[in-house]
Amino acid sequence: MPNGSSDFHLALVKNKYFQMKVRASIKKRSADCKIVRRKGVLFVINKKNPKFKQRQG
Repeated sequence: MPNGSSDFHLALVKNKYFQMKVRASIKKRSADCKIVRRKGVLFVINKKNPKFKQRQG
């Protein structure tokens, strides 16, 4: 595995960026946020600032 340590760290950083917060109560955090229901689950999505992603659970 070439340069395994840094590859692992890079994978963790990428994974952290794309994760979403799971909360009992979700709210819009900016004007660009949209609340959508997919398969019975509520999500907050934001294409301009993906760090605001949330899922109700």
